[in-house]
Amino acid sequence: MSSLNRAILKFTFMSNFKQNLTGSNQPRSGIDGLIRRSRPSPGGSGRNRSSLTTKDTLANFNKPEGFTARNRGSQSGSPDGTQLGRRPVYKKDLDLSLPGGVSSRKMKNPKKRDRKKVFKRAALSLVTIAILVGGYMIGSAFLQVRSVFQGGSASNVEMCEDIQPADLIEEDQCRMNILVLGVDDAASLTDSMIVASIDPIDNSAKLISIPRDTYVQLPSGGQSKINAVYSLEKQNALVQGQNDDDAETTAMKGVEETVEDILDIEINYYVTINFEAFERAIDTVGGVTVNVQEPLYDQTMAHLNNGNPLLAPAGEQNFDGYRALMYARSRLGSARGDFDRSERQREIMLALRNKVFSLGTFGNPVKISQLMDAFGDNVRTNLSLDDVRKLYDVAGRIDDSRVESIGLADPPIELLTTGMYDGQSVVYPVLGIFQFQDVQQYIASILVDGFIKRENPTVAILNGTTTPGLAGTYEQKLTQLGYNVVQVGDAPNTDYQSTEFISLAEDKPYTERYMELRFKTETKRNLPSGMQLDQVDFVIILGNNETFNN
Repeated sequence: MSSLNRAILKFTFMSNFKQNLTGSNQPRSGIDGLIRRSRPSPGGSGRNRSSLTTKDTLANFNKPEGFTARNRGSQSGSPDGTQLGRRPVYKKDLDLSLPGGVSSRKMKNPKKRDRKKVFKRAALSLVTIAILVGGYMIGSAFLQVRSVFQGGSASNVEMCEDIQPADLIEEDQCRMNILVLGVDDAASLTDSMIVASIDPIDNSAKLISIPRDTYVQLPSGGQSKINAVYSLEKQNALVQGQNDDDAETTAMKGVEETVEDILDIEINYYVTINFEAFERAIDTVGGVTVNVQEPLYDQTMAHLNNGNPLLAPAGEQNFDGYRALMYARSRLGSARGDFDRSERQREIMLALRNKVFSLGTFGNPVKISQLMDAFGDNVRTNLSLDDVRKLYDVAGRIDDSRVESIGLADPPIELLTTGMYDGQSVVYPVLGIFQFQDVQQYIASILVDGFIKRENPTVAILNGTTTPGLAGTYEQKLTQLGYNVVQVGDAPNTDYQSTEFISLAEDKPYTERYMELRFKTETKRNLPSGMQLDQVDFVIILGNNETFNN
């Protein structure tokens, strides 16, 4: 390059540099082609980029891609970003100056806001009232329940959900036998008597009726029909100076002992309910449904049925409390009299049980309150509230098909009959007056321990003594208790002084425990030398001590 050209270039560069330092308002390009922003001169208004033309920039940024050159505007404006070219989207829609920081969106419709507030307050009030009313009803129902179920010391039966073999002290320990009495307050007689026997291991139940005219011996001496035991025993206790409460306890104990003598079982609890409570309880659950097998006519009760002797036609009937009571009390409208009445009473009891569980009555505070109000002073029991809870849990697991109705005079089991004795018509055993042995054996055969049912043990009984027929006697006893006796015979030796029990099973611990308790011996695991038995779980070799226990 010539000296002249270098001089011209130097002059041009210095002129531009000087012009930039003096605050020229003319746009200029940088060496990279981009427009450089000029600083405002002192007191000046600053460069306005909107005056730039397309040819002053590298490219036109006002394109559809969305790039837009910013317009600075005046620096004297409010610092809202507009001086940098930003556009606040909600500038006209929002009012940030409202007191308390309340958004204008919430203030648009104050009436609507007030309605919402009123609605919320009303809803909250309703919920509060519901909680208070519900709590009162639950509390009231609880107090009513506690007033009826006051049992304490008599409540001693375990439900055995998790009981171990070592904790058992006798067969059928887990069974609960509840004596239910229907009481005629006007005559102080027990008009109906049913034992509800519940097995929580097998999840089954039996309803056993004892006819009201069954002739029995009184615990305090004397004889009468069983429906008069309560009244006679209470009168006797009052004569001996007991107060009314103690006399009533003595009377109920007398009834329990009498039933135990008939059936040879232990009565754990009792419930007495009079006709008023019976009728109101059925009405409380909305009535009961009974399938009447044949029409029930009773001319003696026609006056209670608008003069109509037909108390119930054949077929499925929906009974309210009044009609159910007539159906359960009628005695002379059936061919078998008291036996048929006992069967109808079991039908009503079973129908009431089914209705209670189908409604979930004990989970409904309203129903509980109504039932307890119906019971009131009309029901007496030695069940505690905890006992009732356990019973409800167990009964809820029992299917209808597992509840059996038992009549001691119902074909083909006819163990009781009717006849005249001591100048009156009574019910007594077929074997003879006061001879309840057959009744007791039958009851033992149907109330089999739940663990024995579950394990179904096979047993061999061998006579290790010189007493003839000893093994056969024990075969009969154990068979009645539910044991599967598969072999009976004599042991190789007859000089066993005490009974030996051999267990060949590894998976039947409850039966093993019962055998140890019954024969008061420890378990052995091996058969005596030279003895061979196949397909049995347990072997019993009877010793001479059994001749004294027999």
